[in-house]
Amino acid sequence: MMGDLAFAGSPTPPSVTTTAVDIPLPYRSTYSLNQDLVRLHMNGTDSTFDIPRNYIDIPGRFGKFAAVKNVLLLSLLPGLAGREAGNERQFAAVPASQLLAILLNTPSAGPWDMARVEDAYAQDRSEYGHQQLGVLYGLTAMRQVPPNSGRGWHWKYVLWQGPEHSPSVSIVCDGEGTVPYPSCVHHFLYKSLLVQLSYAKTNLPQWDFIQQSVRTKLDEWAQAQP
Repeated sequence: MMGDLAFAGSPTPPSVTTTAVDIPLPYRSTYSLNQDLVRLHMNGTDSTFDIPRNYIDIPGRFGKFAAVKNVLLLSLLPGLAGREAGNERQFAAVPASQLLAILLNTPSAGPWDMARVEDAYAQDRSEYGHQQLGVLYGLTAMRQVPPNSGRGWHWKYVLWQGPEHSPSVSIVCDGEGTVPYPSCVHHFLYKSLLVQLSYAKTNLPQWDFIQQSVRTKLDEWAQAQP
């Protein structure tokens, strides 16, 4: 189950983090076409969002309000559309060239360390070499180099913006030939939240447009604190 959930009848965010509540499987549905708003307060932060239900993964977990540790949202590129009757097939398409997954994560112990996040997703190992690629799409880039071609090495591209040991943006993408449908995992900070985007590698050249579009959408959904 994703995240710690606490439910309440009031739209006012709780003053303290409450205990997780598990809902027995199966959930009522894995998605909804309903566009009513769900107020989600990100536990331990000042962030509260009113998010249309048709963006939320497994929305049957939530009533009108929930306090969460993290939440997964699904949309379609390029306009970040939520699920509707006219686009359901695009959400299920293989390869998912237009699908954008947006995972909002609250910090667990102090501010997020972007360098550690990047290392975790790059899955760097001592046996890999590294090839510096210079600047790619406005990001500093390198690729992992397997020590030999004798086994199925799952090497990756690593791209970042800002200092290498303190990046403001981190993107890790599958290398060619490592998986059937290469994808990218893209991290940046929105206030105190770590935002993780997942999309097809073919969308990498538009990373900045995608990031700015997500920021704009979060700004639209964000609720002012009292």
